Amino acid sequence: MENLDGVLKGLGVARSNIAEIEIFLTEHFEQCVVLNKQYVGDHLPAGTLIGVSGRIKSNERAGLLKINSGKQ
Repeated sequence: MENLDGVLKGLGVARSNIAEIEIFLTEHFEQCVVLNKQYVGDHLPAGTLIGVSGRIKSNERAGLLKINSGKQ
């Protein structure tokens, strides 16, 4: 999750601009929920946690972050 801070900073937005988080996991669902709650704090973006049977490549990790920048 710490890497997301760098992405947000590079876009010039904050965690409060996160509109939705989608996470795809093969395991560790409970820990992910706890970490996600700690990361977003009082801001409550939409969220989806999707269990998958495996990854395409052993070194791949996937996730999707939708950001509302407030910019038109």
